[in-house]
Amino acid sequence: TSIPDFDPAADRAWRTITPWIIWPSVYTGMKPRQHGIIAFGQDTTPIQGRCVWDVLDKAGVSTGVFGSLLSFPPRNAGAARYYVPESLADDPDCFPAEARPVQEFSVFTSRNYSESFPQQYIKAARLLVGSMRSGVRPATVMRTLLQIPRELLQGEAQVPERAMIQSYILTDAFKRLYAEHKPRFATLHLNNVAYMQHRYWRAAEPDRFRDELSLTDQRFFGTVSERKAYEQRFASWIERSLIWTDGLL
Repeated sequence: TSIPDFDPAADRAWRTITPWIIWPSVYTGMKPRQHGIIAFGQDTTPIQGRCVWDVLDKAGVSTGVFGSLLSFPPRNAGAARYYVPESLADDPDCFPAEARPVQEFSVFTSRNYSESFPQQYIKAARLLVGSMRSGVRPATVMRTLLQIPRELLQGEAQVPERAMIQSYILTDAFKRLYAEHKPRFATLHLNNVAYMQHRYWRAAEPDRFRDELSLTDQRFFGTVSERKAYEQRFASWIERSLIWTDGLL
């Protein structure tokens, strides 16, 4: 793909290709300066009605939205069969009612992902069990319930599996909704590949990066060798994530 007017040499050029800016452009055909979206949680009024699913819905083409970034709030002009916004939505509002349990779990865990997540385990487990009403398979529920014990036993190298688990859960629910409603246009947005690339690219391909400790590295590591030893535990996660996603496709 190409991005009109993008200048990689410009100051802070990376800012204009961040996902919360680019995805609205993909959905609407509007350039970033036109749609004005610069962050998650922002009022999406400028793109509502312009997203491809809104246009198709208004034209009477059946649609199903699942997880697309900046798709909140859910809306229906008459042809939307289901609408489940992103996991960073303001609240778990979605339709039909059978989809709400999985969205409640998704929104809750996205907001309690990091240090606080183990302390929120009991509530998350309750929401997870409820998500089976949305089509999440018992095997996926069991795999998720065992994640925190697995982390405690096997260490930090298992933490990235959280991103995979979210995709397993959302894919189960998507498959149920799609099979029941079979919209002519459907979206499914998963974050596992992006998550792995953001966090573990240097671990996967260290030769592409400078050896010296960055200012951020210096907050956590005393030497380059210490950082490398830590990152080696995560070297395979990008490839594992891509292989799983290839299988899904």
